[in-house]
Amino acid sequence: MRILIFITSKFLFSRKNKNNVAKLSLFSLIMVSIGVAVPLIVISITNGFQNSLKEKIENYNFNIIGFAKDLTYKEDSCKEKINTCVAFYEDKVILKSPLEISRISNLRAFSIEDYQNTQIFKTYKILAGSSIPSEGGIVLAESLAINLGVGIGDTIQVLSLDTSLGFKNFSINKLRIDGIVSLGYAELDLLSSFILNTEMPKLFYSEKNLVNRIGINIKNPSEEVIKKLMPNLKKEYPNYELRSMYEDKIFQDFKEEKSMLTISMLIILLISFIVIFITINVFIVDKKFDIAILKVIGIKEKSIIKIFLIQSITIITIGYIIGFTAGSFITKNIQIIIKVFETLINNIILYLNILGISPFPSYYKYSLMPEDKFYLTSLPYKFFITDFIIIGITAISVGILASLMTYKKIMSFAPASLLRNE
Repeated sequence: MRILIFITSKFLFSRKNKNNVAKLSLFSLIMVSIGVAVPLIVISITNGFQNSLKEKIENYNFNIIGFAKDLTYKEDSCKEKINTCVAFYEDKVILKSPLEISRISNLRAFSIEDYQNTQIFKTYKILAGSSIPSEGGIVLAESLAINLGVGIGDTIQVLSLDTSLGFKNFSINKLRIDGIVSLGYAELDLLSSFILNTEMPKLFYSEKNLVNRIGINIKNPSEEVIKKLMPNLKKEYPNYELRSMYEDKIFQDFKEEKSMLTISMLIILLISFIVIFITINVFIVDKKFDIAILKVIGIKEKSIIKIFLIQSITIITIGYIIGFTAGSFITKNIQIIIKVFETLINNIILYLNILGISPFPSYYKYSLMPEDKFYLTSLPYKFFITDFIIIGITAISVGILASLMTYKKIMSFAPASLLRNE
């Protein structure tokens, strides 16, 4: 084995045709580094977005929502002992502000005890007032309050459609705004509102302890854990249609996006494979007389293959280390990179304003991730060791496969004819 490593080092650092071979080797190294770094950065940021979104949805919603087929009494709804279970009423209403602005809202009614004891209500960011409504009051999500043009203490009309009496019946009531909260997720902040279940008889002509939803929070709520628990929960709650938060379209979109990223990663590594394959073939042509001499002195063809295998694995390993280091560094410092980029763009806009040729007003500030749109102050990322392992194994496999595909070429060399011509 030592002799093979010695020969490999001589092949790698040979001065013969140094310019062409060295440049091609360097290009292969760069391609492998890019093939590792780019997927690592993109997948880590995608994981970060998904994890951040998951946390925000968990903060507002329950891990599992149960939709009742009929109205049930609150005390008869929750049976869950191990996990958190909360029964509540949910319905669509129209909110009308004093400015005659109307918006549809997803209204939820909880008991005062549920507001105080349920963890999700402790995660809301209170912008004004309280996160818990009082008698005759309502709490609005941030964007909903902005769209209605209302603030703390204002009175809004609540228009609800009730069918509990067997026919359609409209109800119009007034509620005082007790609080404005941010849920951290744009779609939720546009629709959500909260009241006490004691307001139920006024809005929907029903008893305050009637519910049509249950919410269950699971310990360590991964998708796999929820899937395992779901069959037992469905048996426990036969009168409810249970739905996991992972059935939300946004999570399905993330899965599709990650699948596309994986395909893109494989395409990049395929390009790396082609480059390494070409590099190894150029090495073989460059060293054909050396290969002939090795055959003459009794070195087996399998051992010669190992020389080029070690060579390609060396390129792959160094490229992987460089790509992994660069990808990790860029990902961990992505916020600094974004700030530098934003500063550069804003300076260009400033100079264009000075010259009088900028399409933007003087007060405009470019932001890659505006907080009012993304609800994030920084670009999230999350490393998963499985991603590193998959990328690493794929990269090494590329090098091994590229080397093994040169076997026929090495076998085709006839030592006698090559050395005779030399």
